[in-house]
Amino acid sequence: MSPLCSTMADLARALQGLLPQCSGVFTATVHGQPSITTVLKQIKSRGIDDLTVVPLHPQFSHGTTGAVMRELYRSLCDTGLDVSLKTLTSWYDDVGYVNAQARMLAEFATSHMLLPNDTQLVFFARAPHVGDVADSGTYVHQVRQTADFVAARLGWPTDRYEVWFGDWPSSGAFPQPDSHDDVERLFASGVARVLLCYLTSPVDCRGDYVHASARYDALSASSNRVLVCPALNRHGAFVTALKNLILQGTRPLVHGQVTPKPLLQALSQPEVIDIGPASLVMIGASLSNGLTPRFGPQLRYSEATALGSVKKSRKELFEFLEWVNEQRTAIEAFVWDTCQRVEFYGWLRDPDDVAGRECSIARIRHQLYGQEPSTLKVNVLFGDDAWHHLMRTASGLNSTLPGDTDVAEQLRTALRIAERAGTAGYSSARLVERAVEVSQRVRSNTSWGRFSTGYCFAALSRVDEVSDLQFAECRHVVIGGSTTSRSVVATLSEHFHVPRRQMTLVYRCNHGQMKLLRAAIGNGKRIRVNAYSEQAVVSEIADADFVYFGIDHREPVIDAEALRGWRDYAARPLQIVDFNSFGSLSNAGPIDGVSVWTASDLDQAVTAHAEITRARGNFAQALDEAEEWILNQVSAARSAHGGAPGVDVRAGSAT
Repeated sequence: MSPLCSTMADLARALQGLLPQCSGVFTATVHGQPSITTVLKQIKSRGIDDLTVVPLHPQFSHGTTGAVMRELYRSLCDTGLDVSLKTLTSWYDDVGYVNAQARMLAEFATSHMLLPNDTQLVFFARAPHVGDVADSGTYVHQVRQTADFVAARLGWPTDRYEVWFGDWPSSGAFPQPDSHDDVERLFASGVARVLLCYLTSPVDCRGDYVHASARYDALSASSNRVLVCPALNRHGAFVTALKNLILQGTRPLVHGQVTPKPLLQALSQPEVIDIGPASLVMIGASLSNGLTPRFGPQLRYSEATALGSVKKSRKELFEFLEWVNEQRTAIEAFVWDTCQRVEFYGWLRDPDDVAGRECSIARIRHQLYGQEPSTLKVNVLFGDDAWHHLMRTASGLNSTLPGDTDVAEQLRTALRIAERAGTAGYSSARLVERAVEVSQRVRSNTSWGRFSTGYCFAALSRVDEVSDLQFAECRHVVIGGSTTSRSVVATLSEHFHVPRRQMTLVYRCNHGQMKLLRAAIGNGKRIRVNAYSEQAVVSEIADADFVYFGIDHREPVIDAEALRGWRDYAARPLQIVDFNSFGSLSNAGPIDGVSVWTASDLDQAVTAHAEITRARGNFAQALDEAEEWILNQVSAARSAHGGAPGVDVRAGSAT
């Protein structure tokens, strides 16, 4: 199920709980499943004769709401459904919707310490669809009215918010503002951060949000300068607003009417909470890299099968972070989930409350790992120890591959996911920025840099060694918009000299790094799809020499049987390199001429590469230099925070 369909289903269940008198709450999409025709057939089979339809686009446009209504009326004719029909095609000024959007913005702004004095609020909307000249004036007016109402309810000054419209690309992808110029203008004017709110999509899939905001990532020195307010989705105030829309119709606001106290005033004085080093906690499990740390926390390591059993898919990560938000167990939090670790980082609300702290940790552990297998060894680190461990890991000192350079980008991805989920803000971004900085400086200031390489490079080196094919002469298809996919593309280009025109990137979501993916693929082919099971994807795979899966799905995304018959693989072999630890192929039985490298195979290849690295001359000296350098950074950080007490970093503990 796509993220959009999953979100819609959750919203429907929440709405049904507020409308017990209704025979059912259904969801449908114009260009996906379930289709409007399918849902109308269900309604007809249940004998329902009274139907209310709410297109989830508050502002009317022929390209969005109009498309929904045209498909609805066509399907009504096709199915022969005879119902009493009520449609709510425009609710841009509904008091409930405006209040819900303002409340979401207020909560997000407060949790991220965003205030109008240094933050510009930008309401972003889809531009009128091509061919919508006739109603573009009405649509644009409704968008601006919504922005004015939401800002007034929020209490955001009129000179500190703007409305931007994005072009509608021919690909049908989520629109983006025309250029970076507007954002650069805001930063140049002294604005510290930009808060982006998508007005025309109160419910949408996370992939679209990531896609729309990705281009801004490179504009800021750190990744927290442009923040995206999450969609309303199933926010309680939004569910209530939809209920009232159905039962009472639109309750329009008018300019100048008496409104409640602005939400931002009520929420802009958050409780004073220590979010310094002493509040930081790390709860994590990881694999051993075969090195005994000279300084820093002494960890217990898990077996690979145990760690694999608690690894999260992208969807599961979002669900866990949403739980963290709902439970308020931490002020900010993110999860660093890779093939070698599943680690939670967060700031506890009251670190001095030992009983409360232990209770929070127990709840987080249970939610993150469930019933922990006996071979899963969970480490809990606080304060300086947690900070030290993070810096060592980002620098490649806790990876199976010593000096792993890919791990820092994985950390940035963890931050982006948490920011989209609403659990990461200024403190998380500052911590991640510092960790990446330390990882770069330790390599440039010590001989550790000579032993640093990427996981993808180590894995693909083995694939290249075993294969009889010449990388630079082959066609390569990379599937997924993840950090791993980007690393594969960059590795093929930079280390194996594969011309970018011989590479194709197929992605569904880009996890906040579209600009970086574009830079990596260059003039190579890019294809965005709704599902990896589409025939076009299978066709690309069958025409390639090498296929790489950089996705992170618990369920397989491609049926290997679909590859049979596309070409003579014995005459022209196909190599499938699957970085997905859950496995991307179903029915992956032997196909003559098709070789599959599983995530386990790649791990073994990287382990062999690591053994060679550790055996190189002066490795131990380089490791000691890196340990000493990072230790000095820990001491400096402690001094900067007034010598906050913590466990001796030379003899940390694990529980």
